[in-house]
Amino acid sequence: MTVAVASYQRRTALLRLLDGLADQLRREPDLGDGLDVVVVLDGSTDGSREALSELVLPVPLRVVWQPNRGLAAARNAGWRASGAELVWFLDDDLVPADGLVRRHRAGHSDQPRTVVGPCVVPTGARTTAGTREWWQLRYEEMAAGGITRFDQFSAANTSLPRAVLEQLGGFDERFTGYGREDYELGLRLLDAGIEVVLDPEAVAQHEQERTEAEGCRLRRQEGRNVVRFAAMHPGRSAEVLRAPEPPRLLVRVCRAGRALLPLLRAVVAVLVALVAAAERRGRRRVLLRITGSLCFALGVLEEDRGGTATAALMWRLTRP
Repeated sequence: MTVAVASYQRRTALLRLLDGLADQLRREPDLGDGLDVVVVLDGSTDGSREALSELVLPVPLRVVWQPNRGLAAARNAGWRASGAELVWFLDDDLVPADGLVRRHRAGHSDQPRTVVGPCVVPTGARTTAGTREWWQLRYEEMAAGGITRFDQFSAANTSLPRAVLEQLGGFDERFTGYGREDYELGLRLLDAGIEVVLDPEAVAQHEQERTEAEGCRLRRQEGRNVVRFAAMHPGRSAEVLRAPEPPRLLVRVCRAGRALLPLLRAVVAVLVALVAAAERRGRRRVLLRITGSLCFALGVLEEDRGGTATAALMWRLTRP
């Protein structure tokens, strides 16, 4: 098994993840048999490369550096650099809970399957109770009924056979930036009949550290990738967008609305500055929610030249 970690400008978090893996491997040396680690630095210039050159792990470590190409391309570089039968993807801002390595090493049999582990929000993290509850209910749903929809799939803490990745071609590198590249792979996994299961005990803590500006930037990238996802699977765009087919008049209006892109960019820039300057937590939370939604809408508009995806998403908002 190869542990494939894609990383971008997260030296401290990356070293924390690798230290957590090393601790489990030192406590249970048998888990290291046939295990190696590949770290793909996707354009990192924060000292990650130098730090990894000095790092000693209980298992072989290989570092691949490439110009920044996005998460899909970095993950592909990780599994393609592996010669192992199994590939275990881990995001660089995770902290392994006890037993994580053992759960993934024991989670596979002769039949090809994909094992997804929960990425839980740790106690004390800066998040709302509603967000924490949403994730808890989501994992409970998957544990009870299995992973049957592409939007339940995440590659953040997931292992699967390398042969399956070769069969499907890995992640689609038309996704750049953040978001939806794992949903799209999940759709192809399920369509190919590959079993996708949740192991509730293969837990990693998600120690997400983002500035407000970074969060807004990622929401904008996610908006673009939603449009790309729908374009890749035109026969299933309603499923991908989770929206019915919009009226043609609304499509034309949304296409014409692209003329407002400069204004929307200016509004978003002002809101991002206001979020950063807000001192009261409640006010900041409200501003961040509004700004995040507008950033997502901006990304959709920027990518959706035909107006269809924009109209479908707007049409969804009007439905009961």
